[in-house]
Amino acid sequence: MQGLKPILRSMAVVLPAMCLVSGWAPAAMAAAEMGHYLSGGIGLDGRSEMHAQRKDYNLRLGFAQARSGEYLGGVKLSLQRGNDAPTTYDDVGPLFYIQVQPGHYRITADYEGRQRTLALTVGAKGVERVLYWP
Repeated sequence: MQGLKPILRSMAVVLPAMCLVSGWAPAAMAAAEMGHYLSGGIGLDGRSEMHAQRKDYNLRLGFAQARSGEYLGGVKLSLQRGNDAPTTYDDVGPLFYIQVQPGHYRITADYEGRQRTLALTVGAKGVERVLYWP
């Protein structure tokens, strides 16, 4: 492990620089101003893990098929607080939890070219919503 420390330290400097030069940014870096988030929930174990951490997030979203109730992954999500620039997240779901500042939000979710839009207010208690696709 001692030999890995210098390599890991150099990667911590080089990787973000490479991301900026190439135009690629991991979702966690692109969403830094929104707060930490968690996405997943595939299968019973995945959903259980997500639900166990839900109290740490004040905005909790789910994505599902309207007819079957089947959860959906691969959703492109955009969150916009007030007049701020939107923050986007690619390939999220079926559950998406994020810690955001209280305020008014516009949420746009795209699944296979079909969009769902939602306006909501996140307060101290938090908000939980499910967006459905036909």
